[in-house]
Amino acid sequence: MHNLASVSSRGLCIAIGLGLTGIAYADLPYFPSGKAIQFSQPMQYCFSSSEGYAELTRATYTYYLTTAQADHYKDGDIFVGFRLRSQPTTVWLLGKSDIPNDVHSWRVYDAVSPARYLSGSLQPVTRMAILGPTDISSLALDGEVWVGYGLRPQPGATVRDSFQEMLNSNRYSVVWVVGTESGWNHICLKATEMTVTGVAVPN
Repeated sequence: MHNLASVSSRGLCIAIGLGLTGIAYADLPYFPSGKAIQFSQPMQYCFSSSEGYAELTRATYTYYLTTAQADHYKDGDIFVGFRLRSQPTTVWLLGKSDIPNDVHSWRVYDAVSPARYLSGSLQPVTRMAILGPTDISSLALDGEVWVGYGLRPQPGATVRDSFQEMLNSNRYSVVWVVGTESGWNHICLKATEMTVTGVAVPN
C-alpha cells in the first residue's frame, strides 16, 4: 500500500470563527499573538471542500468534511477509506487505533477495531490532510478515497459501533477517484473574531 498520509503542518496558524484554520508563513506584527480580535462586522470566508495538487507523481489531497447540523458537537468518529476498484473487497482506513501514542497510517480494515481518522466532538467543518506529496500514478482511475463519520450515541459505545452506525446511516461517500477531478462543494463560514497563534519566522 502506498504511503498516502501526511497529517502534520508547520507555520503560523490563523484561527477564524468556528475552528477554521489556515497557514501563513510570516509573523504578523499588527496582530497581537493569542489575543482575540473582534471584527466590526461579521466576515465571510469561503473555500472549496477539496483541494490538492493534481500531478500524480507528487499528488496532494485535503478534504473539508461538513457534518449535518443535527450532528454538530455530538460524540463520534471520522473515517477515511481507500480501495482499488480492481480489488473492491479490500479496504484501507487512514487513522489510529486505541493503542497509546499510535500515529496516523493506512491500515487494512479491521472489523473489531477499525482505524479512525479523528474521534471526539464532531465539528461543523473538519480539515483532513489525507494525502501528502506522493507518487500515486500507478493508482490512476483505480484508487478511490472515501470519507464519512459515525456517531456514538450511547455511553460506552466503541469505534466499532460508530463505524457500523455510519454504514447503517449511509453517511459516507467517494470524494475522489485518483486521476480525475475531485467533486467539491463551496463552503462559506461567517466569523466575528480571530486569534493568531504560532511561531514567527526567525529574523
